[in-house]
Amino acid sequence: MSSFMNATLQTALVLLAFVLPTVSFADTPPVVDQFPDPFPTIKSVGLQTSIQIGGVPVKLPVTVAAGSAFTVVWKSSGTGCVANWSGAVPLPPTGSATGSIITSRPFVITCFGRGAGQSAALQVNVGVTDLAVPTFSISGLKRGKVKGTYQEGPYTLEATVKNLGKLANPNNFKVKYTLANSSDMKTRPRTIGEIAINGIGSNQSKVLDAFKWASTPSVDPSYFQVCADTGEAIVEPSDTNNCSKVLGPYTFSAKPRGSC
Repeated sequence: MSSFMNATLQTALVLLAFVLPTVSFADTPPVVDQFPDPFPTIKSVGLQTSIQIGGVPVKLPVTVAAGSAFTVVWKSSGTGCVANWSGAVPLPPTGSATGSIITSRPFVITCFGRGAGQSAALQVNVGVTDLAVPTFSISGLKRGKVKGTYQEGPYTLEATVKNLGKLANPNNFKVKYTLANSSDMKTRPRTIGEIAINGIGSNQSKVLDAFKWASTPSVDPSYFQVCADTGEAIVEPSDTNNCSKVLGPYTFSAKPRGSC
């Protein structure tokens, strides 16, 4: 057979392969596993969360002191949970975690089960207590006969204490009234009164009860000041604003004869 005929026959066979239908020797579909019967599903995991301080739930968002301990508590009917503080470590459907922070942040937890999932975000802020005495005044003074002096006798000291910070403080602290003979309160300073304050809230002001005092004649000038947290019971970023402005000088002379 000539080479021409061989080439022609090969070409015909190739064309025939494209034209003829493909014949399958298997007329049944491939076998696959069947899905099992469905497991029971749920509509909700009933996630409940809270932040607790000293074992007591607090209102959210909550403000805490940097480094102070608090607890995140969660409860669900799911099969497990994940949280933004546990990384890739799975959490049980019910549990708690205790720790502290130094910057404000949210605590996010998601609990899940077959057919349902639920998330919650609990905001915890870091703040401070910052005590100040924004107002301080004296009332009831009577002018003396000598210019620039006041009559001896009783008068009233009035002041307000305020927490300028975002952190409430339930601790007791003391407020002290001081009398001195110089404007820097360093010459013969003496405490003329001291009271206790039973805690103070965030951005809260407390008007102190009127403090009664009486002076006797003296050639030395008198200066007055009120200071909060004199026992340093409360942690603050700074104590420089714990005292009021200084009032004075006041020089007291004897009452005129015949006056009451």
